[in-house]
Amino acid sequence: MKRIGTLSTLVAGALLVLTAGPALASDSAISIGSKAAYLARGAAVQVSVTYTCTPAPSPWNPDALISDVYLSVTISQAVKKGMITSASGEFRVPCTGAEETATVVMTASERAFVKGPAMASAHGYDVDMSGAIILPSVQQVIAVK
Repeated sequence: MKRIGTLSTLVAGALLVLTAGPALASDSAISIGSKAAYLARGAAVQVSVTYTCTPAPSPWNPDALISDVYLSVTISQAVKKGMITSASGEFRVPCTGAEETATVVMTASERAFVKGPAMASAHGYDVDMSGAIILPSVQQVIAVK
């Protein structure tokens, strides 16, 4: 009986740790362009991601500012019945406090992209992974054209 109670406590504690995370900065935002450019017969796509983030003090060194974030972008698409392709990448971009736009080119994995709808997602996090800067996650359907 004691082991079950201890296991329950550990599981509850782990759930609390997994659900608790750094708070989003009130001035952070991210959005994905509604269209992706079809490149090299579908071997790659190009999409624009617009984001806003403000440099933040590093929890590891209060005298230093974190002024870059990693922008993580993924695009997935059904290309044939039962087959999908995707592309993803992480890109280091500056945090200036102003709205910025990054244009990213990503190479398809295994199968070429086709012209049509695709699912895109993006989020951002700070370079030193301290949680000082977190951009909210966004997912939306885009058009590969």
